[in-house]
Amino acid sequence: QNFQIKFAFSPHNFILTKPIERLSQLLNQRSRWASNMKWQIMTNPEFFVYLMSVFFLAFLPQFVNPESGSVTMQIITLGLMFIVATIVVFGAIAFMGGALRDFLVRSPKAQSIMNKASGVVLAGLAFRLAVTGIR
Repeated sequence: QNFQIKFAFSPHNFILTKPIERLSQLLNQRSRWASNMKWQIMTNPEFFVYLMSVFFLAFLPQFVNPESGSVTMQIITLGLMFIVATIVVFGAIAFMGGALRDFLVRSPKAQSIMNKASGVVLAGLAFRLAVTGIR
């Protein structure tokens, strides 16, 4: 019960002795590191290239009919149709976002509402930081 674990990391770079109860905190720290690594992997553009290639290889073959011609050309055609549809949809979203931005920039009332809303959000974050403290 008096088992001690020595940790070699501290602000002063010397070995501190911590009780065994701190082991659970260390394990939680490692799970947070794993969570951060997961987000770094998911926000990497190379991950999406890999994910899309796996998607095309797993999803498109079910729509291919080997009796209708070249399987390779059918998969390429289906992939290009998917890419064109994606460009059209995301282009429409970007166009609508640009139109909304133009409206919000020109409207003094909308600017006032956005300024007040962002002030409330920042005040709420400051309050939360003050209440929770540094962990």
